[in-house]
Amino acid sequence: VIAQNKENFQLKRGDILKITMLFPSIPQFVVKALAQVVNVSEYPIAENPNKSKVSFACKFIAINESDRDEIIKFTFEQQRRQIAKQNTENL
Repeated sequence: VIAQNKENFQLKRGDILKITMLFPSIPQFVVKALAQVVNVSEYPIAENPNKSKVSFACKFIAINESDRDEIIKFTFEQQRRQIAKQNTENL
């Protein structure tokens, strides 16, 4: 996740987040879970050196097994689409 305005995201390593994710699949599904912040990084914005972006990584600490399976399924489907697109572009 990347935050454009770091003042709105004062997260630190170890913070616990309540996450709700809506996936754009058919049928749509919503995942609710708890996650823990494992990394926070700040880096400058090339277009505006006076500003920076904040990126943070999380790990799930509480998630339904069926939701986890749906996330994995969605991720694999997206990867297959990207690979197929790359293969057709390289023809």
